[in-house]
Amino acid sequence: MATKRKARNFVAKRMKANQPKSTKTLITTARKAKSVRRVDSKDVQGKDVTSVHAETLGTLQYPFSPYTVIAAEVAHIKERATPEDAQIVRDNTLLGHRDEIACILEKHWPEIGWQLEVLRKPGKDHKPESLRSAFEPLRGCDREFLFNPFLRLASVPSTGLQVRKTLKELAEQRKRLAALREPIEAQNQKWEEKRRAVQQASKENREELGKEIVRRRGVLLQLQDECQACAELISNPGKKFHSNPTETSVSDGNLADTPARYARLKDQIETEERIIRDLKKNYDNATPQNWAWAKEVAEKHEAKLSTLKTREKEIREEIVKLEDRYGDQGAGFARKDLFTFIAQHRCRHTPRQLARAIAGLPDMSCRDSFELCRRFPSKRDPHKNYEVFQVIARAWARRDRTSPDPHKRMQLFQEEIERIPRMRPYNNERVPNYIRKFFEDNKKEVDRAINSHLKPHPEPERIPYLITAQLLKNIDDRFKAEARKTDLERVLAERTREGQ
Repeated sequence: MATKRKARNFVAKRMKANQPKSTKTLITTARKAKSVRRVDSKDVQGKDVTSVHAETLGTLQYPFSPYTVIAAEVAHIKERATPEDAQIVRDNTLLGHRDEIACILEKHWPEIGWQLEVLRKPGKDHKPESLRSAFEPLRGCDREFLFNPFLRLASVPSTGLQVRKTLKELAEQRKRLAALREPIEAQNQKWEEKRRAVQQASKENREELGKEIVRRRGVLLQLQDECQACAELISNPGKKFHSNPTETSVSDGNLADTPARYARLKDQIETEERIIRDLKKNYDNATPQNWAWAKEVAEKHEAKLSTLKTREKEIREEIVKLEDRYGDQGAGFARKDLFTFIAQHRCRHTPRQLARAIAGLPDMSCRDSFELCRRFPSKRDPHKNYEVFQVIARAWARRDRTSPDPHKRMQLFQEEIERIPRMRPYNNERVPNYIRKFFEDNKKEVDRAINSHLKPHPEPERIPYLITAQLLKNIDDRFKAEARKTDLERVLAERTREGQ
């Protein structure tokens, strides 16, 4: 039996080897197409759309072209977005948040880095709420909303599923609120129209119309007299005529303007007659019966408008409750998830690695956010504060732990600074290294910050964070002191330095 099976396998292998190249190519192409169809035919509901693209077409390229992003955002706003458009918008937003979070973490790393590093080590006092004190230095900074889940005072233990459920309810309520906007505007216009109708049919308006009609009729009679006088002047040019006892007669100098004046008077008379007709019509409509009917209709429209506004108020109140619930649940889930992510050493202890995990919170887990952001590496340069910290951390890592001699440790920092290249590549060119220049321009502050932390410390691994924070504080204090100086004090200080 085994011999027959071996013989069949041998024959099958020979037949496969003897196939024409074109046939094998067709088979390979058919298998690939079948594989793609199998992926496309799966139920992808609830599945990451980017992973589907990765299986079929490969990963999306980032940064996306501006045309692609703009087209996707326009389609999303116009509610004509395809799943691909929606995914591009979400990815672009996520990666933008990742880069902003990384920049903020790098800027404040000397202040918050050690607190986050402590949470990577097992400890009885460590808990998810410890993240709030770790991120507290970021309160009040620019783009603070990116860290809201960690800075929020209240939090509720919850899962990612509960957070997404609340977010879905919040989106539905916002859609209901948006759907009410057009009916409320239309009903408000109708009510304003009926309210004006009530005012027009009121007794007070009827009295005002009567007075205006009397005044307009007097103006009309005066215009008619002037028009008649002009007509007689035109028919009898040599006749002296007074259009009004108080007016002088038309002289020979302005007799030529009489036809034009006559035409203007005719137009004014027609206008006044039309205005009087409209006022008379409004006066006749302003009756008590019409006022009562208009008020009844206005009250009906006001009741409908009040009902719509009551619904709008209820939806707004529900949105506020859902936003509070989403904030509390999101804070609870984000703190617990990031705490677990850090404690399990899911990533290296660097600002950019943490930014990948934080960018998607609380709408997705740290692991999902990290994996998605890792597909699109950032090409942005690190923040200057973090690069300074790295130099100090490298020097401190090379110390001799058995010898606490401050002079030797100071020498390590000086050697590490000397190792910084004087030039660095930038846009295919060699430019001066701003980190090297930073240490050279601030040598006094650097030495003072290092000397202040060379004594034995209960947490020696924290020293690079303390030195960097002290250095940045010293430089900031120097700038503030320079800003408070008068021009004379600056001139005297420069003369003192030149004398030295």
